[in-house]
Amino acid sequence: MSFPANTQSKISDFNNATPYTNSWSIIFNYNGNIVGQPIPSPVLNTVSPLTQWQECQFMTMDNNNPNQPTDDIRFEMGDPTAFANCAPTSGSTFVDGNLTDAFWFYVPSQNATYLVVQP
Repeated sequence: MSFPANTQSKISDFNNATPYTNSWSIIFNYNGNIVGQPIPSPVLNTVSPLTQWQECQFMTMDNNNPNQPTDDIRFEMGDPTAFANCAPTSGSTFVDGNLTDAFWFYVPSQNATYLVVQP
C-alpha cells in the first residue's frame, strides 16, 4: 500500500482499498500459503467482515523522492496474540523509529483496526 504524507483514510472493506493498493495477500489458516486476491474480488467480499488485520510491514518514503525510502527502520508490526513467536514480526503494536513512530489498536465492537504513523 502506498499512502502520501498526511493521509487519513478509512478502508471499511478490503475491496475499497484503492487507490492505495490493487490487491491483498490472504492466508486462510495459520499454516496456509499466501493467496493473492486482486481488487475487486468475491473472496474479499466474504472475508472482509469476518477478519481482523493482524500484521503489517512498511517503510516510510522520502517525500521529495517518492521511490526512495527514508533512513528510518523497516516497521514490522503484528498482533501479539497471532505473532508472538513469529520473527521478524515480534508482536509489537508500537514501534519507535528514528524519524517516525507507529502504533495500532483494535476496537472489537467495530471490528476495526487503526494504524497511526506519526513524525
